[in-house]
Amino acid sequence: MATEFYHVPKVMAVYLKLSEYPILARQIRARMRDELFARGVITQQQFEHDVRQAAIRSQKKEGLSDPLVQEPAEEWEERLGITREHLTDFYFALNLPHEAFEEVVRSVLGARKPGEEVILTFNPELAPWYLLFAQAEEFERLPSEKKDRVRHHLQQICVVLIRGMISDQLDFVGVARKHFDVFDLRDIYDRRFGRGKIGGKAAGMMLAHKILQEEDADDPLPISKHVVIPDSHFIGADVYYDFMAHNELFRFSDQKYKTREEIETDYPEIRQHFLEG
Repeated sequence: MATEFYHVPKVMAVYLKLSEYPILARQIRARMRDELFARGVITQQQFEHDVRQAAIRSQKKEGLSDPLVQEPAEEWEERLGITREHLTDFYFALNLPHEAFEEVVRSVLGARKPGEEVILTFNPELAPWYLLFAQAEEFERLPSEKKDRVRHHLQQICVVLIRGMISDQLDFVGVARKHFDVFDLRDIYDRRFGRGKIGGKAAGMMLAHKILQEEDADDPLPISKHVVIPDSHFIGADVYYDFMAHNELFRFSDQKYKTREEIETDYPEIRQHFLEG
């Protein structure tokens, strides 16, 4: 890992800025790593591999000839933590503009200034989803009086996530934004394969279930405790389209324009092709 001299000022700027936040620095660096992973700069697995290798090199520089045996586990974990922080600063400064670092810092600080109007420091329509989730979850955890001041920001973020991940149909979004909170959306996100929307049937099921779980004193037949959905995962639309393209199945996409008799005639062949895909 080369540290060319012309990268050092950027790394130093990040390090000096983080030294101003001795408590929040850990949280800021976690956000920085999320940004690195989300942008594809490095995978989490490769990053942790680099951390381990750099930590072992540091042991040898400190005179340990058998580093995995000579150092107590507690010291090794501390060494890994320090190395992880240093590599976070280095990779972020090396690969991303300083404005991205400032945006991460502002987003962490945004919800911690009591008595001030909270202004989003990023455009939710353009921000990466990890940043939207992190900011919205911070807002959700605020005391009620502070949360009231950011409720409009919170709803804006949730609408962007609903449109990007579930559905962009205005009627659906108009209802979903009143019932889904960011933790509901996080649960869907964590169970989603691919990057596309999860589809209308899954979207409708999740929204209906959420509505049924809400307490209503006037409901003559409360059924929330009796309605459950399967432990579900969601296939994004892009994965489905990749499956269709890879198996040359788009030739069957005109079925809705055929007569019932034609559809029933074609069905066994189509079913077989999908099963073999």
